[in-house]
Amino acid sequence: MGYYQKLLLRQTRGKRRVQLTEKEKIILHAIEHQAMIPIPSIAKQTRLKAHTVRYHIANLKERNIILGKAPFINPYPLGFTDYTFYFSLAASSARKSHELLTMFKEQEGVTWVATLGGEFQAGVAICARRIENVSALLGSVSKKFGDVFFQKSMSVRTRFVAFGRKYLGSTAKSLVLFAVELKGQGGSTIDETDHKLLGALSNLEFVSQRQLARAVGLPFSTVERRIDNLKKAGILLGYIYRYRLVDTGLQTYRLLISTRGLAAGLSDRLFAFAADHPHILHYIECMGAWDYEMSAEVERPADVNGIIRQLYEEFGSDINSVKFLQIFEHLKYSAYPFRNIPAEFD
Repeated sequence: MGYYQKLLLRQTRGKRRVQLTEKEKIILHAIEHQAMIPIPSIAKQTRLKAHTVRYHIANLKERNIILGKAPFINPYPLGFTDYTFYFSLAASSARKSHELLTMFKEQEGVTWVATLGGEFQAGVAICARRIENVSALLGSVSKKFGDVFFQKSMSVRTRFVAFGRKYLGSTAKSLVLFAVELKGQGGSTIDETDHKLLGALSNLEFVSQRQLARAVGLPFSTVERRIDNLKKAGILLGYIYRYRLVDTGLQTYRLLISTRGLAAGLSDRLFAFAADHPHILHYIECMGAWDYEMSAEVERPADVNGIIRQLYEEFGSDINSVKFLQIFEHLKYSAYPFRNIPAEFD
């Protein structure tokens, strides 16, 4: 048994499966992409009493199902591109694997680190202005650990759409979706104050902008104005709640879709498929070893096979292959992973 399989076994062994009530599902569906929405508004949307909503949110947080708020930040107006690096390691000890993933977690510009099963053992997302920055980061890892990458592949994300967990609601439609794309990259700049706010939004748990202002030591009026400007610039798109649903028995997969060519309208049709499917969380357009990615959350491995079968049935003449990865554990997520102001990386 490999290191990552042992890791997954340790995470799941001896844990009782958590059950979500129908009210909890309705609330989770309503607030996932509306993390700053007031309780009365949630109550109106869900047709539940305000005190019921408040109680269930507090309970879900206590049970570590709701992990906390995070901003949804669009890096493209700041001139950044999103690179995803998937890899498997050459035979090595569990200790070396842990040290390598820890190094990735601590690197400037790394937004996401996860352990995987399937085609690759781990994945890293890197936010960088130029491919040279990515090459330098990977080079620093190789310099420390040697030739550890047994298998690797990289893609550039040109469009990313987050639907949220539609299956939690009564319909397959998203209440709120967030979308970013490479088109129109650059054109916006930020200063030290904006950088400080984006970092605080990504790394501090807060309830209100007044609390945020106290945390960063800025006047409330300054925070309010700066946040509003970041929204107008298309950098801060909104706020999400991050969930941990592994204990409910749900499993997350990433589908890597390679197409036969560039069929007219294929992107629109794949997007419509993803938007309508209750278990598709993300739709991603890429350049690299594959052309599209979709994230899916299901109860059984057979369910993800069913989604793949649907893709082949509907797009068989256009799809060359669909590979899948299982996401075992998210080790890092940061919407804004910079300690220094990004302009210093030019």
